[in-house]
Amino acid sequence: MSQSPIIAVDAMGGDFGPSVIVPGALEASRTNNLKVLLVGETERIKEVLAHTDTSGAEYDIVQADEVVQMNERPADVLRRKKKSSIHCLTIVGQVEGHMILPPQNKTTKYEHVMPQLAAIEESDEIDGLLILLN
Repeated sequence: MSQSPIIAVDAMGGDFGPSVIVPGALEASRTNNLKVLLVGETERIKEVLAHTDTSGAEYDIVQADEVVQMNERPADVLRRKKKSSIHCLTIVGQVEGHMILPPQNKTTKYEHVMPQLAAIEESDEIDGLLILLN
């Protein structure tokens, strides 16, 4: 039996925070057969759950001791909020044969990412990874 995919959701995000994010995440869980991890301030999430239909949804709450606000500068967050532990990795592929091969024969290489992924996997300070492909 296969396990449902697990999706972490920033329950504190958006303009209206958990009041909109939590019901939407539970609906996504029900309709797409996935488990959602509601990440944020546990008490605020529980307040919303008390007034939300949770039937048929698979979820857990993950306490976030430090919440990053939209108006905070990323450099300040990295310096001051050590418990904010999701790392963002932007990947830009290197096109092989860019100048000499026709378009159908060009390939993109990502070998340079492997050492970064290994370091992230071994780090005790990183709990999650967001990968942006370009």
